[in-house]
Amino acid sequence: MTLDAAALEGRLVIRVSPQGVRVRSSRPLRAARVLVGRTPHEAAAWLPRLYAVCGNAQTVAGLHAMEAATATALDPAQDAARDLLVRVESLREHLLRVFTSWAPELDLAVPAAAATQAMVAPGQFARALFPDGDGLCPGGGRLRPDRAALAVRVDGLTQLVTRQVLGCPPNHWLSLEDLDDALALASGGALGPVWLAALLARQWAGCGALRLPALPVMDAAELSARLGGDAADTFVAAPTWQGRPCETGAYVRQYHHALVRDARSAYGDGLLARMVARLVEIAALVDSLAGRSPAPAQPEALRPTDGDGTGQLETARGRLAHWVKLRAGRILDYRILAPTEWNFHPEGLLARALATLPLDRDTEALAGLLVGAVDPCVGFDLEVGGHA
Repeated sequence: MTLDAAALEGRLVIRVSPQGVRVRSSRPLRAARVLVGRTPHEAAAWLPRLYAVCGNAQTVAGLHAMEAATATALDPAQDAARDLLVRVESLREHLLRVFTSWAPELDLAVPAAAATQAMVAPGQFARALFPDGDGLCPGGGRLRPDRAALAVRVDGLTQLVTRQVLGCPPNHWLSLEDLDDALALASGGALGPVWLAALLARQWAGCGALRLPALPVMDAAELSARLGGDAADTFVAAPTWQGRPCETGAYVRQYHHALVRDARSAYGDGLLARMVARLVEIAALVDSLAGRSPAPAQPEALRPTDGDGTGQLETARGRLAHWVKLRAGRILDYRILAPTEWNFHPEGLLARALATLPLDRDTEALAGLLVGAVDPCVGFDLEVGGHA
């Protein structure tokens, strides 16, 4: 079967006009249907081909679900190696957002070597952990960590983030409590502090200030019932939890960090606070890779219930959930709930944040920044009309 990843992933259309905000998605509800009839090993090979973005996270969430459904016990070392690969991939996604969105807005050029280093990092770490390339398969692969190579990769990412993004070592950034201390680093030219200073200079710091309830750790049994029930397609298309849309992602995870708290105290839950949260998360990810802080906790998978299993995973953009039904060693049904469905819900975070913007000459630029701050995992078309 020939795969068209763009067609499988779909696209968002976001329109801002005097009549209101509309967020529409062409994401196919049942893209994972192509996995039906396949074995868990076959599905694990297909998952990164189905999704061009965050292929490691998609595969690991799927493995968690399939291993839960088959009562496969995973060695803790294998689980830790998978988690490391997901964290490196999340770091890459955050860095690419900084390099491809913030830098152009500032008319700054990112060294090609820096962007390339971020892009290739997940593959480099995978080879240093699983030399046979079999790390992301049911039950795990041949784990043979090359600790010297891993140390070199971690040091390289630390230097990259320090010089290009934060303007200070990641552990120092994590110790900051005052926004002014972060802004003082702008004199060194690193993208993060320079971008924060630019938002303040343009008086955009508080734009789009809005926060929805944080998506809680979803009870695995209830999540399985929803993803496997008769109304599953409706739930996946526009998910709510306890009757309301929720927010997921870096802002939720870093909400209580002192630097984020200082930013939102001064400017609300708008652009500046969300950009600060992304920088805090970048620093936290690098710090965890270096072993200076613990890896973020991940939700537990559902234990098997008559061949059903779920896997939940925190990714760069938020909570990802997979559900699978297995019978006789093959997939009978499969569904995926991505963080984009939460944050780009028709009445969700992005739609409500955009509705706070006045329609004027800055609307299109601000709307684009808000979309980037919330960060969909697919392409989007933004239409802004009716401003003066």
